[in-house]
Amino acid sequence: MKTLYSWHDVARRTEIVYDRALRCSSQNLLERLSRYLPCGAWAGKLFCLVMIIDFLFWHLLQLWQVILQLLVSQFNLFT
Repeated sequence: MKTLYSWHDVARRTEIVYDRALRCSSQNLLERLSRYLPCGAWAGKLFCLVMIIDFLFWHLLQLWQVILQLLVSQFNLFT
């Protein structure tokens, strides 16, 4: 088993996957949802629900980060 498994091979294949992911065009939410919807009667709807929740959570975190940066800058300004 040790001869069949190589970390260098795993790293090379992982790098290929990441390079392909970076070359993919950035799609908006509606384009991504239209790709997931036909994945099955229930699975497609579940995937879309997870994508929407993930999208909203991501934007909430971005907003939260901006608010925290503003609070930190105001705190540092007055001290």
